[in-house]
Amino acid sequence: MDSKIIIHVSEIDINTEGGMGRVEYYWKTSFEKRGFQFIHIGPKEVGPMHKWLFPYKAYEYFKKLNIKPGAFIVHEPVSGQFVNRGIPCFLESHGVERRAWEIIDIKKSFKTKIIFPLWRLRNCDLGLKNAEKLLLINSDDSKYVKKKYKRKDEDIFLFKTQAKANQNIQIQANSKVDSLIISILLDGKVRYKDLPFEKVETYIKNDTYIKYINEYDSTTILDKDCNSSGIAISIKTSFLKKYLSSHFSVIEELKNQKSNKLSTTLIHKIDNQKNIKLAQELYNSPFHGNLHDIYLQSKCLEIIYNELNELVTSPKHNSDEKIKLSEQDIEALYKARDIILLTHEFPDLTTLSRKIALNEFKLKFGFKQLFNTTPGNMILEHKMIHAKQLLETSEFSISEISNFVGYKHQQSFTNAFIQFFGIRPKDVMKNRKYYY
Repeated sequence: MDSKIIIHVSEIDINTEGGMGRVEYYWKTSFEKRGFQFIHIGPKEVGPMHKWLFPYKAYEYFKKLNIKPGAFIVHEPVSGQFVNRGIPCFLESHGVERRAWEIIDIKKSFKTKIIFPLWRLRNCDLGLKNAEKLLLINSDDSKYVKKKYKRKDEDIFLFKTQAKANQNIQIQANSKVDSLIISILLDGKVRYKDLPFEKVETYIKNDTYIKYINEYDSTTILDKDCNSSGIAISIKTSFLKKYLSSHFSVIEELKNQKSNKLSTTLIHKIDNQKNIKLAQELYNSPFHGNLHDIYLQSKCLEIIYNELNELVTSPKHNSDEKIKLSEQDIEALYKARDIILLTHEFPDLTTLSRKIALNEFKLKFGFKQLFNTTPGNMILEHKMIHAKQLLETSEFSISEISNFVGYKHQQSFTNAFIQFFGIRPKDVMKNRKYYY
């Protein structure tokens, strides 16, 4: 495999006029400036043919090249032909075609309704469902693809940045993300201005900064003759909730700090050598292919661990004193307790949190403060007591009772029951009048 070769496949020839052709032109020039060989396979390369046949002809053309590139970038309408043959691809889309087909209200002939989905949308569907990574143009397409093709969101994103400027430039960007950002500048100098703060912050070589971002509108300022490089790791809130649930107050504090406009950058460190070394190794990975992916993942996770561990073990974040429960919060917590103890719904934490309009962190914290237990333990205790009553007095089987208290599998219920009471469900049933 030659990691410096990029194969790009599209039914549109590269051009500078506009549309997908101009996007391809920017792909080509950007990769070539960084020392990659960018091989485009388009109609000019493949030769005259009916447009329906292009995906097949493009694949035949690629086979004749007899090379193993470092990466494939394939345009959506061609992608199915390559993905279906087990080739890991980056799928690029200038607007998801299946979505456009569904929402654009134009009169379609009978022939179009039959033929177009077969020769074009079928390839799009295969690619969007199975491509290794998707390069989509907007968040609406991303939401559509996630729902339509059951694609899972990535929890962690890595960005390797390099900027060279021969004049003073400003780059403006805005987006909605809901992520914690860890950024390490490895070389050079960069300035940022985040709205609505209107405060310019300067970062130099070996600076680390951490931000929580749910929505941003920022300008990157690069001075003339700037030559900067670095990495940024974006961690979605879903990942933090999953792996930092017991310390989620730290993230809540960062969120509140952002929403209260106390600062645009929440944590700014200088010369953090441990993570700088990891970032340098990550930026200059010596590996290729699957080993390269494993290497990047391991370094990313180590940087995340180091930063989050420092956050949660800091004396500043080891106290619950800063968390306040309002009257509405307390009322909601008592409502949650009543739902658990006075009904037989046995909700999970997400459902319970939604029912009382309180986030999971405050739900857990509030239960600890008011009832000296966790909502999970209270739910489990109520499940077991109710199940024991049914085992002793009802005519239901163990399988039926396990379903009543929220277990899909009888064995899971039996294991939980033994762990809670130290006795098997069938031993409890022996004392009832009706035994099955």
